[in-house]
Amino acid sequence: MEKNTKNKRLNDFRKRADYSPESVYIHDGFGWEYIPIHPFGDEEDILKELNIINTSCKNVDGWCLMNNDATLLETCVLSETTLDEGLYVKANNKWDERLYLVAVFDAPYVTRTLFEYAMEKFVDSGFPTKNVYNVRWSDGVVKVNSFES
Repeated sequence: MEKNTKNKRLNDFRKRADYSPESVYIHDGFGWEYIPIHPFGDEEDILKELNIINTSCKNVDGWCLMNNDATLLETCVLSETTLDEGLYVKANNKWDERLYLVAVFDAPYVTRTLFEYAMEKFVDSGFPTKNVYNVRWSDGVVKVNSFES
Protein backbone atom coordinates (compact mmCIF):
# COMPACT_ATOMS: atom_id res chain seq x y z
CA MET A 1 0.00 0.00 0.00
CA GLU A 2 1.19 3.41 -0.92
CA LYS A 3 2.66 5.52 1.90
CA ASN A 4 0.52 8.61 1.07
CA THR A 5 -2.65 6.51 1.20
CA LYS A 6 -1.57 4.94 4.49
CA ASN A 7 -0.90 8.37 6.00
CA LYS A 8 -4.36 9.51 4.90
CA ARG A 9 -5.96 6.46 6.55
CA LEU A 10 -4.04 7.08 9.77
CA ASN A 11 -4.96 10.78 9.75
CA ASP A 12 -8.63 9.98 9.06
CA PHE A 13 -8.70 7.60 12.03
CA ARG A 14 -7.00 10.13 14.31
CA LYS A 15 -9.52 12.84 13.31
CA ARG A 16 -12.41 10.52 14.19
CA ALA A 17 -10.80 9.61 17.51
CA ASP A 18 -9.97 13.21 18.40
CA TYR A 19 -13.49 14.39 17.48
CA SER A 20 -15.11 11.90 19.85
CA PRO A 21 -12.53 10.49 22.28
CA GLU A 22 -15.24 8.94 24.46
CA SER A 23 -16.20 6.65 21.57
CA VAL A 24 -12.71 5.13 21.28
CA TYR A 25 -12.36 1.58 22.58
CA ILE A 26 -9.06 -0.10 23.42
CA HIS A 27 -8.43 -3.72 22.43
CA ASP A 28 -8.06 -5.65 25.69
CA GLY A 29 -5.03 -7.70 24.66
CA PHE A 30 -3.05 -5.47 22.31
CA GLY A 31 -4.05 -1.90 23.12
CA TRP A 32 -5.18 -1.10 19.57
CA GLU A 33 -7.70 1.71 19.28
CA TYR A 34 -11.00 1.24 17.50
CA ILE A 35 -14.25 3.12 17.11
CA PRO A 36 -17.40 1.01 16.80
CA ILE A 37 -20.10 2.47 14.59
CA HIS A 38 -22.81 0.20 16.01
CA PRO A 39 -23.31 -1.28 19.49
CA PHE A 40 -22.09 -4.77 20.33
CA GLY A 41 -24.52 -7.45 21.41
CA ASP A 42 -22.85 -7.72 24.82
CA GLU A 43 -23.10 -4.01 25.72
CA GLU A 44 -26.16 -4.37 27.93
CA ASP A 45 -26.29 -0.76 29.17
CA ILE A 46 -26.04 0.72 25.68
CA LEU A 47 -28.60 -1.73 24.28
CA LYS A 48 -31.01 -0.91 27.11
CA GLU A 49 -30.56 2.82 26.49
CA LEU A 50 -31.24 2.32 22.77
CA ASN A 51 -34.13 -0.04 23.52
CA ILE A 52 -32.77 -2.84 21.34
CA ILE A 53 -32.00 -6.47 22.05
CA ASN A 54 -28.64 -8.19 21.60
CA THR A 55 -29.85 -10.34 18.70
CA SER A 56 -30.33 -7.11 16.72
CA CYS A 57 -26.54 -6.67 16.68
CA LYS A 58 -25.89 -8.88 13.66
CA ASN A 59 -23.77 -6.29 11.83
CA VAL A 60 -21.20 -4.25 13.75
CA ASP A 61 -18.68 -2.11 11.93
CA GLY A 62 -15.82 -0.11 13.36
CA TRP A 63 -12.83 1.98 12.40
CA CYS A 64 -9.69 0.21 13.59
CA LEU A 65 -6.10 1.27 14.16
CA MET A 66 -3.99 -1.88 14.31
CA ASN A 67 -0.53 -2.96 13.29
CA ASN A 68 0.31 0.68 12.41
CA ASP A 69 -2.49 1.05 9.84
CA ALA A 70 -6.15 2.03 9.88
CA THR A 71 -9.17 0.61 8.14
CA LEU A 72 -12.86 -0.17 8.46
CA LEU A 73 -13.68 -3.60 9.87
CA GLU A 74 -17.14 -4.82 8.91
CA THR A 75 -18.41 -7.75 10.98
CA CYS A 76 -21.58 -9.80 10.66
CA VAL A 77 -23.09 -13.16 11.46
CA LEU A 78 -23.73 -15.95 8.95
CA SER A 79 -27.46 -15.22 8.71
CA GLU A 80 -26.67 -11.76 7.29
CA THR A 81 -24.45 -12.76 4.37
CA THR A 82 -23.84 -15.28 1.63
CA LEU A 83 -20.19 -15.53 2.67
CA ASP A 84 -18.82 -18.42 4.75
CA GLU A 85 -17.45 -17.89 8.24
CA GLY A 86 -14.00 -16.32 8.07
CA LEU A 87 -11.91 -13.28 7.20
CA TYR A 88 -12.18 -11.30 3.97
CA VAL A 89 -10.77 -8.17 2.39
CA LYS A 90 -12.25 -5.87 -0.25
CA ALA A 91 -11.68 -2.48 -1.80
CA ASN A 92 -14.04 0.27 -0.65
CA ASN A 93 -15.22 1.17 -4.17
CA LYS A 94 -13.85 1.63 -7.67
CA TRP A 95 -13.03 5.32 -7.11
CA ASP A 96 -11.47 4.99 -3.68
CA GLU A 97 -9.86 1.59 -3.38
CA ARG A 98 -9.08 1.79 0.32
CA LEU A 99 -9.09 -1.65 1.78
CA TYR A 100 -11.85 -2.75 4.11
CA LEU A 101 -11.81 -5.88 6.23
CA VAL A 102 -14.79 -8.19 6.65
CA ALA A 103 -15.26 -10.85 9.35
CA VAL A 104 -18.14 -13.32 9.30
CA PHE A 105 -19.00 -15.19 12.51
CA ASP A 106 -21.06 -18.28 13.23
CA ALA A 107 -22.80 -16.63 16.18
CA PRO A 108 -26.25 -15.23 17.05
CA TYR A 109 -24.87 -11.65 17.23
CA VAL A 110 -21.57 -9.75 17.24
CA THR A 111 -19.92 -9.12 20.59
CA ARG A 112 -16.97 -6.96 21.51
CA THR A 113 -14.98 -10.14 22.15
CA LEU A 114 -15.69 -11.42 18.62
CA PHE A 115 -14.82 -8.05 17.09
CA GLU A 116 -11.48 -7.94 18.91
CA TYR A 117 -10.84 -11.56 17.98
CA ALA A 118 -11.28 -10.62 14.30
CA MET A 119 -8.80 -7.76 14.74
CA GLU A 120 -6.25 -10.21 16.14
CA LYS A 121 -6.83 -12.72 13.36
CA PHE A 122 -6.36 -10.09 10.65
CA VAL A 123 -3.05 -9.02 12.17
CA ASP A 124 -2.03 -12.69 12.56
CA SER A 125 -2.78 -13.16 8.86
CA GLY A 126 -0.39 -10.35 7.89
CA PHE A 127 -2.53 -7.21 7.85
CA PRO A 128 -1.66 -4.82 6.27
CA THR A 129 1.51 -5.90 4.46
CA LYS A 130 0.80 -9.42 3.20
CA ASN A 131 0.05 -9.56 -0.52
CA VAL A 132 -3.58 -10.65 -0.01
CA TYR A 133 -4.27 -7.13 1.28
CA ASN A 134 -3.38 -5.56 -2.08
CA VAL A 135 -6.87 -5.72 -3.55
CA ARG A 136 -8.66 -3.71 -6.20
CA TRP A 137 -12.37 -3.08 -6.68
CA SER A 138 -12.37 -5.54 -9.58
CA ASP A 139 -11.18 -8.32 -7.24
CA GLY A 140 -14.45 -8.31 -5.31
CA VAL A 141 -14.43 -9.81 -1.83
CA VAL A 142 -11.31 -11.92 -1.30
CA LYS A 143 -11.10 -14.56 1.44
CA VAL A 144 -8.04 -14.13 3.63
CA ASN A 145 -8.61 -17.28 5.68
CA SER A 146 -10.98 -19.07 8.01
CA PHE A 147 -10.86 -18.59 11.75
CA GLU A 148 -9.25 -22.00 12.17
CA SER A 149 -6.19 -21.00 10.10
